[in-house]
Amino acid sequence: MDVNFEIRDLIYIRIGDTLFDLHNDFDFLAQEIQMQGSILKLHFRSNSNAGQPQSCKGLFFTAFKVNYLAITEPNLEFLVEDSRLDGITFYPSADRQTNNALIDQAIPTPTDDLLFQFLSDRVVRIKADRIHVETF
Repeated sequence: MDVNFEIRDLIYIRIGDTLFDLHNDFDFLAQEIQMQGSILKLHFRSNSNAGQPQSCKGLFFTAFKVNYLAITEPNLEFLVEDSRLDGITFYPSADRQTNNALIDQAIPTPTDDLLFQFLSDRVVRIKADRIHVETF
């Protein structure tokens, strides 16, 4: 999988020299998941914590040539936390039955999935040829 970011400490992504704190400074917009053909877009919007550069209003994760996608629904008891990331990791695609573990790994191996875990127990797991993050 080709990516233009690194994962740091299970909650940050690094693009170039800039760290983005997905746990504290961004909210995941589950209602804006977009799938068109084999292209998937996930939207994270800057929140009021504003620890990221002021010019960044949000992030888009765009997955190209998606060949695996699994999204679990949030636990209704924790629905208020559905926008908050618990952790992000690259995780072996051979172990797709495990969605509640995180590996502190900066870049993916060729056989890894990208795994997002949210405080609501929602999980988004993606395998694609390429996943790029763009800021706006």
